[in-house]
Amino acid sequence: MSEASGITVDVAGFRQQVNSFAVRYGLDARLVMLDQMRLWVGDLAKRTPPKTLAQGRAAVARDIGKVFEPLEVARATQAWAAALAKEGHTVYRKTARGLMKIDKQQLREATGQAMSAAHAAARDRNTGRVRVNRKTDQAWGGKTLVPRADGLRYIRSVQRHVGKLKAGWLPAAQRFGAKVPSFVRRQPVRMGGATDLMDRDGSGYLEAVNSVPWSRKLDGILNFTARVRQLDLTKHLAKRIERLARDFSTRKAA
Repeated sequence: MSEASGITVDVAGFRQQVNSFAVRYGLDARLVMLDQMRLWVGDLAKRTPPKTLAQGRAAVARDIGKVFEPLEVARATQAWAAALAKEGHTVYRKTARGLMKIDKQQLREATGQAMSAAHAAARDRNTGRVRVNRKTDQAWGGKTLVPRADGLRYIRSVQRHVGKLKAGWLPAAQRFGAKVPSFVRRQPVRMGGATDLMDRDGSGYLEAVNSVPWSRKLDGILNFTARVRQLDLTKHLAKRIERLARDFSTRKAA
């Protein structure tokens, strides 16, 4: 899968199942497929992280905390380590030496542009999440030191994009009538699309595309929701057969 995540109702087994269902009950195969697409896109939008706006904002704050350290905390820690070392706490002497000098490379100008560049460099290309920083040999674990107020301001600016990955399904949701969380509908950027090139007999295809960067993390969700749709059709078919058999038995007894 490329940078864009796409789903296409064109899997042989799924198509065969839908067509079989439509033929058995005299239904329009296109309408059955459209209904399944609506449910599928709804499943994808629901299961694409974050589950809630609050969870998304918290995840953003945690990720950014792996990249930046408040300058005020760093200086307080320096003073704390130095005081303990002077009191003869040998266990802190190495810590004090490591903390007494702030690396100028770590203390960058606290502008949104500089922080954004540092944040982007730390993010995984496939998932968009910040990789765990393991530079334990560097002071502050290699984090960039910024004034607390600037760090909080940057966190709030990034939190405005929470729901962007979910919103990648919004064009398809609107096209096929799927439900999406309300906070997703407020996203101004909607990188996605939908295609309907299916005939009444079920030939052709329907497609929903999420073009948001990092959408490759949705591969597992895509496979899971496809299986859910197949199982749902099977269950629905079994219930329909059971209901018809019950109705037939009732009429026969009468």
